[in-house]
Amino acid sequence: MSRILEFPPKFRMLRPTGTLIITSDEEMERLEKDPGMKVRAFDSSFTDICRNLPGRGGAHVDVAYDFFFGGNERKYFPTSDQCIRTFRVLHSIAEQHGLGFGASVMSPLDLGPAYSRLKDHCGQTCQFREGPIDSQGRYDVQMPVQRRWFHNKGPVNLKVNRLEAFAFSERQIPGTSCWHVDPADIMDISPTARLEVDESTQKTTGAGYRFLQGRIRGKADGLAKRNRVLAVIVYDVEEMDYFHQDALPFLKQVIDDHARAGITYSSFYSDEMHIQFDWDLGTHFGPTEINTRYLTPGLVRAYSRLHGSQYRDFHKYLVYFAYAQHSWEGPDYWRRGDQHVLGPTPHDVYLTWKMRRDYFRLLQDHVVELFIQAKRYAEKLTGRVILTRAHATWQESPTCDHFDLGVGFGGKCGTENMEVPVSRYDYTPRYVWSSSIRESQSACYDYFRWGDYLTGMGTDHPEGGYIDRNYHGAALACSFGHYNELDYAYYGHWGAPQPVSDRVHDLAAAMGLGGGAMAHVQGWRHRKSPVLCLYPLDLNYVEERFGSWTVQYGYADYLTEEKFVELVHILPDGRFRLKDLTYQALVLLFEPLVLRKTFDVIEDILRHGGTVVWCSMPPAIFLDSLADVGARFLRIFGLRSARKPHLGMKAKDAVVSFEGALGEVPSFRIPTDFPPDLVFPVVPDVSNPVAWVGLGGRRRVVGALRITRAGGRALYLGFRPRDDQSRSTPDAPRTLFRVLSSLGIYSPSGPGVAEHASNTGDYLVAESPNGALSFARHYYRVVENWGGGFFRPKDESYDESALPSRRIELKDFRVGRRTINYDGLHKMAFLEKDGCLEAFCGFGTSGISIDGPSGRCSFTFADQPVDLAFAPVPAERLAKGVERAHFLQARTGRQAVWLPVPYDARLRLVVDEKDDGCGSESRSLLSPAEGGLLAAIVPDEQGLSLYLITECAETTRARHGVPPRASRQPKARH
Repeated sequence: MSRILEFPPKFRMLRPTGTLIITSDEEMERLEKDPGMKVRAFDSSFTDICRNLPGRGGAHVDVAYDFFFGGNERKYFPTSDQCIRTFRVLHSIAEQHGLGFGASVMSPLDLGPAYSRLKDHCGQTCQFREGPIDSQGRYDVQMPVQRRWFHNKGPVNLKVNRLEAFAFSERQIPGTSCWHVDPADIMDISPTARLEVDESTQKTTGAGYRFLQGRIRGKADGLAKRNRVLAVIVYDVEEMDYFHQDALPFLKQVIDDHARAGITYSSFYSDEMHIQFDWDLGTHFGPTEINTRYLTPGLVRAYSRLHGSQYRDFHKYLVYFAYAQHSWEGPDYWRRGDQHVLGPTPHDVYLTWKMRRDYFRLLQDHVVELFIQAKRYAEKLTGRVILTRAHATWQESPTCDHFDLGVGFGGKCGTENMEVPVSRYDYTPRYVWSSSIRESQSACYDYFRWGDYLTGMGTDHPEGGYIDRNYHGAALACSFGHYNELDYAYYGHWGAPQPVSDRVHDLAAAMGLGGGAMAHVQGWRHRKSPVLCLYPLDLNYVEERFGSWTVQYGYADYLTEEKFVELVHILPDGRFRLKDLTYQALVLLFEPLVLRKTFDVIEDILRHGGTVVWCSMPPAIFLDSLADVGARFLRIFGLRSARKPHLGMKAKDAVVSFEGALGEVPSFRIPTDFPPDLVFPVVPDVSNPVAWVGLGGRRRVVGALRITRAGGRALYLGFRPRDDQSRSTPDAPRTLFRVLSSLGIYSPSGPGVAEHASNTGDYLVAESPNGALSFARHYYRVVENWGGGFFRPKDESYDESALPSRRIELKDFRVGRRTINYDGLHKMAFLEKDGCLEAFCGFGTSGISIDGPSGRCSFTFADQPVDLAFAPVPAERLAKGVERAHFLQARTGRQAVWLPVPYDARLRLVVDEKDDGCGSESRSLLSPAEGGLLAAIVPDEQGLSLYLITECAETTRARHGVPPRASRQPKARH
């Protein structure tokens, strides 16, 4: 047995991992004495998990406390002696099996209750509700009073600390849903507020959320014309006070206590990194949304230092977070989206959006940075990289968005006489509320920021039965991997029927998200794209009912504006590079609040001949200077005028038509009057009209293209370019794809060939950064007509007629300058250069033929279909003494397979039975063959990882017991 592979951090992260889920305090106690007991979750045993994992090369086992699988109360936390004793026992067993050990030690959810019970202070949250004040100064605001939140780490108790009330007047800005509230006119009337609760109304939902009915009443004098009140309940929450000076010392103390117990962590299990909030999806949604904001004295001090002393009294500014709360005006009050703004001018509206943005940004950045510092402390203490693998996605949009009653995942709803089909894949009139506000208030909405803490990271967008038919979640997962320090993310999905899940797995593997044999061919990287979209976080600041998507689009990478300007490098031809990825076009989906540097980059791209597409709302202000961005925006996009950002026009059922350079793009219908579907007409100056819409009997230009002297293209689209690949709406437009194709970003033979092939055929085609091409069948026509959930019911029936074949049949299939003929199953990937097949992965196949620029290369691997994968091993993974290596995995039955790998007299075949990087002599046979070698894989080595290795000469001599050659000493010079 000798080491053939090394496991640097990225590959250690991808090693097999076992996870034990503890669901109760009783299990925590019993595990200390009986680590071989079976826990409730998956009927699993820690000792069995360890026994079944390969023990070398970085494999590790994680332990997590998770109430998803059961549990009710919790008293043991990472600070508890019982927890430390149990983890010490489990750590010892993992060590005995040569495994690393990890646990959910550095998680805000796990640590919150522990912190609050050890300190004389805790986190606080404010719940608020707007109500009317009558002419006598009386107010009566009904609000649920919260007693307990419940999530996958257990229950979190809330206790009323105090009441607050603020009186104000509001005046509507004509033509908008914005109501001006003068901050100087907000009066604190908190001493008048009284809380009344009806204990008989206490209710605990199925998800564990506990609340009762309450009302805040009062009567205030001297209100003048103030006729509104914001009633606020300030709660003490079993939560960390993240802005307190003791927060980081507390985290370090936890690490120290575990280290003193002899526990050395290789990972911190980091599933769903966010601060405390409640799991109940139904109660906290839409018109019933409980408006809460984490707010402590430390946060207020930090905010006022950054953004102005006026915010020292931040609680009154909660008025500007009170969204869609005019409940006294009728049952559909929430549909108007009424919001309070700082003043009557457009600039005041934009400053309000920025104020909300600054609050969420401060909370998220501070929490993330706190845990980054704790992780660095632990790594310094242990002298090793600590993996933090998991995801920040929790209540992700659109998976968990709220729609009207009866709306499921798919294109139809069971409700009779419905006006339009409904879908989670596009905005329809049945849309109610985005789950993004829950992630915002829980400090996890910027997944890319959490990527600074998480290693690799990933996403659970396709959860609870949702299968991401537009591949938006898959594109996000690729993006998380591209821009993480360890550049490999995962794409989790669960809850769909198994035949459907198999097809999702196929497509994930083709996009480089599946690991396994395909990843060897893809160079252990995700698919690349010629398009970068800025991830539209601003939606949630402009109107909290809308969150983190405007167009679900799977053929681009995503990155936040902050990360983009930090990493971007402009190339001489107008393309731009981020890390080692090069892009042809920048798409801004919804960015009314922008950094000045973003505009500097846009101008630089255009100056060098690149392409920029700005969609929807024009920009409002620069974040870093508060200056109006309008004039600069008009100049860049060649416009004489554009509609103000807060004055978009409603255009439901209007048709957007295209002309000029976009004349081949089909027209599409605007489905709603929601803010993402507002249109913003423009008057072109030096640009040319490319899109228009008929409104009020007039033809209004809503798209214009400016060509710069260097050939740069600045395209403004004053609307949301719908792209419904899932075909879940009647017209199913592919507008964004068609626009980018018209600009030449995707073309049959130039850039974006994989995207062009994917969108014009039955197969997803993905290109890896190393040039490999991967294939899987599209599944976007599958109708999700099953219920959500984690486990499927027995004997479940659903419509299987739309399930695509899993067969890959490529007949004269064109991808760029290649024509491919191939027949196989499930998925396929190959890497061909200069007529040589360098790497390949296929299932149920006997060969592949590729006609390319270097002529035809045709490979017959076997007489009968086999499963086969081979690929060169990257040099950085080779162990000392190994000169070069090829990965090989095959299921061939009794026949041998021919491989286009050059035969070498020094070539050895070794088997890595445990996938731990250590190989022993294989019993499979190698024979030289013309242009390669013939491999006969013995039955018990089929499906295992085999390596064709060429050793350094000294390694070969040592293996055969030959003494090393005496080194020749240089002669001394006289």
